[in-house]
Amino acid sequence: MCDLLGISQPGVVAKRRLDPEDRRHVFQTELSKVTSNHVSFPNRGMLCVNETGIYDLIGASRKPAARAFRKWVNGTVLPAIRKDGGYVRGEENFETEEDIMALSLRAMEMPRKKRQERKKKHQLGSMPRMVTASHRRRADPRTVVPTVVPAAPVDRDSRPLLPSPC
Repeated sequence: MCDLLGISQPGVVAKRRLDPEDRRHVFQTELSKVTSNHVSFPNRGMLCVNETGIYDLIGASRKPAARAFRKWVNGTVLPAIRKDGGYVRGEENFETEEDIMALSLRAMEMPRKKRQERKKKHQLGSMPRMVTASHRRRADPRTVVPTVVPAAPVDRDSRPLLPSPC
């Protein structure tokens, strides 16, 4: 991001321009399980900036691409939000109110569909996985009887996939 905005000293610029809550140094020990092997991570840590900080940096940049972005946000997105209460990507390319309304309805429908897909995927994906690590002791303490336990909570209406132990 700093390269795109023409920032050669990100630490200095971040301290001068950004509020402390908009920036944070992150060290490799904090992200050891998250970072992949092909990402270089300096020993001194990496400066991370939240979304508000990114917009502040874009607002301060003199690069032509940053200026074009600011003009688009200030000239198209913010007026649409002020007038209509929201902005739908690409709405400036439509001519009729019906086109904009259809696009808005499709955009509003997408998060609902994604939630339904995630819910369905979770239900189908987690139900067959079973945990058989629980043990019950019988009369002979050396006898172990595996117990089947669903890996995820099961609805009251659904039936277990495997029979429960005797």
